[in-house]
Amino acid sequence: MNKTSQWDNLGRNMGDHMPMETWRDEFEALLQDLVTELDDGETLALGLTGSYARGRPSPYSDVDLKRFTQSAPATPQDRHRILRRRGFLISLATTTFEAVSESLQQPERAIWTVPALRQMRVLLDRDGSLARLIQAAHDFTWEPLQPKADESAADSLAAFAEDVAKVLNSLARGDFLAALYWTDTLVYGLAGTMAVYLGVLIPTEHVFYRSVHEAVGQDTAWTRLHKQALGLPAGATPTSRAQAAARLYLETSRLLAPILTPDQRNVVEPACEQIQQMKPQA
Repeated sequence: MNKTSQWDNLGRNMGDHMPMETWRDEFEALLQDLVTELDDGETLALGLTGSYARGRPSPYSDVDLKRFTQSAPATPQDRHRILRRRGFLISLATTTFEAVSESLQQPERAIWTVPALRQMRVLLDRDGSLARLIQAAHDFTWEPLQPKADESAADSLAAFAEDVAKVLNSLARGDFLAALYWTDTLVYGLAGTMAVYLGVLIPTEHVFYRSVHEAVGQDTAWTRLHKQALGLPAGATPTSRAQAAARLYLETSRLLAPILTPDQRNVVEPACEQIQQMKPQA
């Protein structure tokens, strides 16, 4: 996106809260401050990503920065920090070029990494490594990763058999808080399983579920069950949500059946049999 159209979009979204020119100048000054603050001997590159890089922030958006360093961050605190500068909330993630390059070869990470790099605005790039990494994201194609994606999706489906057991056990005990906890795990996890299986590149977390629904099909049994497990339409009970999550696992296993190994089927099929024996409840 060119700078003029970027600021046009920002102005439409932010203009009611601050004059566009004032806001633009303040935001650009913020970026300059951040480059000065973070440009130390360890930093190799800085990139802006997220809604500000796409030119579509809201008044509640944080500023997503990716910092590339020579060595990997030593602690979780070093990997991700939250800052406040000039009234803006800053989400600062620190990584290495090697780690991000490797993520392009890992399906469960590539679905997030590729779009983030494609939309990134370069703020600092000492030797052109960030530009080369962004170009690699633009050149990325999913097909070479599909065998790894199938393996990853099948592994995760088998692993979620444990969560199915916890949902069913919670329902049997009438522990609805526990049932909802494991329901949410399945709702998020099985969406990720399908995203990897189908190679769905996610441009932002906000559209994660919507993107998976569109890839699977809005009118499919999978998407209907996923929405029911989310509690849509409003008014769903904890029991109906939990049972929908269990049936979502059943439908996911049907879709992924061709890629399951014998060992994985030995885990998945008994879980599916338990779901099929589940009695519908309100």
